[in-house]
Amino acid sequence: MKRLFLLTSALLVLLYSCAQKPSSSLEKVAPANFQEKLKATPDVQLVDVRTPEEFSEGHLKGAKNLDYNSEGFEASLEGLQKDKPVMVYCFVGGRSGQAAKLMVQKGFTQVIDMQGGYKKWTEEGLPIQNPGKALNKEGISETDYNHLTAKGLVLIDFNAPWCPPCRKMKPFMDQLETKMTGSLKVVPLNADENTVMVKKMQIDELPTLLLYKEGKLVMRHIGFIDEANLIKEINSKK
Repeated sequence: MKRLFLLTSALLVLLYSCAQKPSSSLEKVAPANFQEKLKATPDVQLVDVRTPEEFSEGHLKGAKNLDYNSEGFEASLEGLQKDKPVMVYCFVGGRSGQAAKLMVQKGFTQVIDMQGGYKKWTEEGLPIQNPGKALNKEGISETDYNHLTAKGLVLIDFNAPWCPPCRKMKPFMDQLETKMTGSLKVVPLNADENTVMVKKMQIDELPTLLLYKEGKLVMRHIGFIDEANLIKEINSKK
């Protein structure tokens, strides 16, 4: 009787497991691997989650533009098929990473996120459609950058208007130089418009804060940091 009960229980567990929805998978891959998977994956859904302006300046062939920062982004995911692979990218990987997590939460079975994003893809010379002015936004030169950071305490803030943590930090970043009573110079640099130094300084995530003291890099912080902790970090490097 006991053996029959155990067999019945095992059968019920097996049937229950089979009835469950297929588990979701999230994979992060480098651009070259992303390209290989793109070619090898049938019925793939390629999604570019940058803004329409960014998309118009160049994108991967066959990509569908769904702006992650738009109010209707979550609703727009309903136009995709959850049981088919989705490959997603943005400029450097921040928005696509958040979008990929959201897709998994919504039950997409296979999501592949490109590490380093469109910036890394173009740096590696991989093919794009409609290349535009975005690729030519060199911005500040290395010579001017070095001159800018050569004296005193200088905080370089690599950011972008589409970056949520950048926007969250902006109010206190705008006032930071004043609060530090002249002991610190703050220089905001839009990553999309300063591609020379973004590449030189290997900026792959935003925001990235670089603190220089008399021309020497003494602090590198990636991602959100609140005002109090940032000031504490800066003061510790004086």
